[in-house]
Amino acid sequence: MWVHDRDPHLMQSALPGIPREYPPFSHESIHSIDVMVMAISDQDSYPFPCLDSPPEKPLLILSTGGMHSPLPARDNISCATLHPAMSIGTTATVLTNRQWAYCGEDRDRHKAQSFIAALGGSLCVLSPSGMMTYHALCALLANGTSFLAETATSHLAKFSTQTMDQLRPLIAQLVFTSLEALLQPGGRIFTGPLSRGDSHLIKKHVRALEAIDPQLASLYRNMHQLGAKLMGVDLDFTD
Repeated sequence: MWVHDRDPHLMQSALPGIPREYPPFSHESIHSIDVMVMAISDQDSYPFPCLDSPPEKPLLILSTGGMHSPLPARDNISCATLHPAMSIGTTATVLTNRQWAYCGEDRDRHKAQSFIAALGGSLCVLSPSGMMTYHALCALLANGTSFLAETATSHLAKFSTQTMDQLRPLIAQLVFTSLEALLQPGGRIFTGPLSRGDSHLIKKHVRALEAIDPQLASLYRNMHQLGAKLMGVDLDFTD
């Protein structure tokens, strides 16, 4: 296996204990490996000229950069896309013990699984048509959670003598415990008044939020309307 990234220092910290090499990558190297893992920014071209000629044995390229469809296959070369379900951007990022999305041929899945298993993780298999939707949902969940947490902290600070930094652990705990409940067998998807069908309290919440942030109040109302639809219940949110 050969692992390459534009930032080797990031990969060294992100993949502790995983054997890897870095450029230069030679014509001889291509005949000695069966899996290549790399971050590819341009999904329409191969990153090394030596890949223009077919390797002597089947080679799988696992791309971790970008969320387009895998590179087109060539003689004795197949390609797939891997993406960790997490935010990457600091040297503190660790890719071990993570969930990964995989988009590629079924025949290559076992190679990808072997790599991810070495990291202590597991795969979620997606069709090529669903990969960009998956990435969009990742961005929605990551940025949406951060946006809501930071917005809640900012507004809560208006009613507290504590600073936002002091209040963030409280907000973070609310987020973490909600996710922990969701992961439990038979866990509840929603909590609070929505889980009880208490539309009267939801209306009070909307009025309280309208006083400080009308856009947030609208988001709260729409979110609960979608939540009620997901639960299959009919709640009246009009005043």
